[in-house]
Amino acid sequence: MAAKFYPMFVSLEGKNCLVVGGGAVGERKIRKLLEHGATVRLVARELSGQLQDQVASGHINLLGPVYEDRFLDQADLVFAATSDPELNRRIAEQAARRGLWCNMATDPQLGSLVVPASFERGPLTIAVSTSGMSPAAAATIRGILERQFGGAWSLYLTLLGELRTAIKAKTPEHSDHQELFR
Repeated sequence: MAAKFYPMFVSLEGKNCLVVGGGAVGERKIRKLLEHGATVRLVARELSGQLQDQVASGHINLLGPVYEDRFLDQADLVFAATSDPELNRRIAEQAARRGLWCNMATDPQLGSLVVPASFERGPLTIAVSTSGMSPAAAATIRGILERQFGGAWSLYLTLLGELRTAIKAKTPEHSDHQELFR
């Protein structure tokens, strides 16, 4: 039976994220982690030009070319993103023994978390997951939703948030807030 994943959004601000693998998958995960305020530590034999630049600028801490289980000591979250399924499995198993959540690129069902296909429009984030069954299908669905939720949503939600704050400040005890903001 496939794992059932709980959907949630978490703050990664200042969290130590270990990424093992410097290929296209690792690079994509690192880009999103950095966008969301994570501290990224990387293990990779080879680095793309972009990853080399990020290491040189200090945005990423390169631990070395070979994974060692001691690298998990400082991790809050782990991404096993190598092209080696056995290494990814070993990383996921070691992370699980330490109580760490791990995303496993080669077999998402064996990890403890999946990263959904997502996009943002200002304060709006829409995420789509197939629980690791078909990342390609999730990406297709994301593309459909991206076309339906254009840039105007960012402005709309920003204005709605400002209006909500102003109304709550003027009527702090008002019991109809929930109905009003629907």
